[in-house]
Amino acid sequence: MRILCVTRFPVAAGDRWLWNDLPAAADDVHFIQATRACGHWLRQVDRRARQEPFDLIVTWENGAGLPLALWRWLRAETRPPLVFLTLAAKPYLRRLRFLARRWLRGVTHITAPSNWEATRYGSLFHLPASHISACPLGSYDVRRHMAARGRHSPDDGHRLAVFAGGRTDRDYATLLTALADVPASTMISAPSTQLRRLRQPAHVTFAPLLPVDDYFAALMRCRIVAAPLRPIPHAAGLTLLLDAMSAGRPVVCADLPVTREYVTPGVTGLLLPPGEATAWRDGLLTLLGDAERCRWMGEQARARWEREFAFPRFARRAYAVLRRAAAVEPEGHAEAMDI
Repeated sequence: MRILCVTRFPVAAGDRWLWNDLPAAADDVHFIQATRACGHWLRQVDRRARQEPFDLIVTWENGAGLPLALWRWLRAETRPPLVFLTLAAKPYLRRLRFLARRWLRGVTHITAPSNWEATRYGSLFHLPASHISACPLGSYDVRRHMAARGRHSPDDGHRLAVFAGGRTDRDYATLLTALADVPASTMISAPSTQLRRLRQPAHVTFAPLLPVDDYFAALMRCRIVAAPLRPIPHAAGLTLLLDAMSAGRPVVCADLPVTREYVTPGVTGLLLPPGEATAWRDGLLTLLGDAERCRWMGEQARARWEREFAFPRFARRAYAVLRRAAAVEPEGHAEAMDI
């Protein structure tokens, strides 16, 4: 297939993103970065799609997928087929759902990171079941990455009890309240704007968002990874969860419909009620007080990551969606415009 792929992140020359892990796929893939200058890259996509014989356009996440879906709907374009990988119905999109229902009909196929979201989004945006499916995410191998740099093998001694990080939909207030009664060394890596008004216990270190190598090193150094999420109806924090599993660390995470599909309670981690500091305190104390259980859960997390969430497995799942979409004749624009 000849594919035009639109992502918010830059893809360096020689890099093939998903296709790095699809050696049997001899596709001709071209990348365009969706920058903040929406008009520029949308016109670039439009020009190339009109002038070159692409079999498929692929877009990644809301930042690129939503503007491109709207652009194509407004311009009555349905060819080539468009696949929108990893939709997240965040609050702004739920508020605009009556408009989004129209322009998302111009997308050939949409994926969501969980079965729960795929079902919910189908109802929310009035999408036929054939137009949306679950495609669980994957992540790169933290252990292999760090071993290649000679830093922190999986058997290194832990020098950090708890690591938490990320910026989106986090509830650090609840975590810090819980940590006040958990005397264990902790690092929270997050934007300062999310932490500046929160009480910082003496054993908790605040750090900015870390470069990749330092972030992976923190995962390898800790005993537990914590993901305190707000009670939200969409995916968040999945990169942290998957990276923790890849590093062989158990996760303590908010119990939400999406996280239930990634964390096996009592096996790969703990799922705790969002916003309930007492439950978080008790969960952290339980795991930190049982080194053998903590180690075993980390091994189970790594094993599940290898079975389900290693990046090559995600690449194959996503590619199966692309192949099906490329064979689908897009709907006529008259039907897509019907309101």
